[in-house]
Amino acid sequence: MDKTRQLRLAKDAMDRDWADPELDLDAVAAHAGYSRHPFVRAFKAAYGETRASTSPTAGSSAPRRCSAAPI
Repeated sequence: MDKTRQLRLAKDAMDRDWADPELDLDAVAAHAGYSRHPFVRAFKAAYGETRASTSPTAGSSAPRRCSAAPI
């Protein structure tokens, strides 16, 4: 399996399972076939941002998303 596909599968797992307490950086990296630091570098190279900045709970994206939802 090529590395781009592995990274995409790991990103999909992060998006799907972001609330799972078992999902940490080591688990996501292993899902993509990487160890921690090579995964961070490969993810940033592929997506232009770190895994943490794409997380639904990172920064203020979650409050922004909630405030944009219709009432």
